[in-house]
Amino acid sequence: MLGSDCNLMMEYKIRPALVEDCKFIYGLMRQLVEFRNYTLKPKLEDFIENGFGDGHPPYFHVLVVEKTANKSIVAYLLYYHSYSSCEGKSLFIENIYVDPNHRGKGIASALVGFLCRFAVENGFVRIESLVYKLNEPSIKLHQAFGAVDLHETHYLLPYRIDSEGIRKAAEEQPKFI
Repeated sequence: MLGSDCNLMMEYKIRPALVEDCKFIYGLMRQLVEFRNYTLKPKLEDFIENGFGDGHPPYFHVLVVEKTANKSIVAYLLYYHSYSSCEGKSLFIENIYVDPNHRGKGIASALVGFLCRFAVENGFVRIESLVYKLNEPSIKLHQAFGAVDLHETHYLLPYRIDSEGIRKAAEEQPKFI
C-alpha cells in the first residue's frame, strides 16, 4: 500500500480532487471507458458541475493520486455516499483507475486504503462496488480488503435501469397528482 513504502510515499500523494484536476481526471475517465468499449456520455462541463458546482451538494467525490515530481494526476477513485436501510451510512466506489504507466506499484490498494480510513473516521459502515467478473486484478484487490461476492454470500444480483428504461417507465407510469 502507498504509505508503507517510503520511496512510494515520496513519489506519490493521495488527496481529494480539486476543480482544477477535472480535465486530468476526465482524461483518465476517457481511457477507462475506451478500454471497456463504452462511450463517455457526460461532457467535461457536466462532470465539473456535478462534482464541484455551486448551489447543490456534490453528486460524487474523487480522490486523486498525484505524482509529486511533476504534480500530474496518475490515478483516481470516484465514489459517492449511499445509505443502507439495514446498516446505515455507506460508500459506493464507481471507478478506480490507474494510468497504465503507473500500475503495479500499489496505487489502487493505497486509494482503497485511504477511502477505508475516511470511512472509519466518518462513521461509514460499508463500502460497495461493482467489479467486472473478468477483471482478475480488480477482484483480487477487493478481496484483499475483505470484500465478498454478494451474489454468492447474500444472493444479491446487481441490476440497473438505464436512461432509456427510466424515460420509458416515467412515460408509462400513471400520474397520481
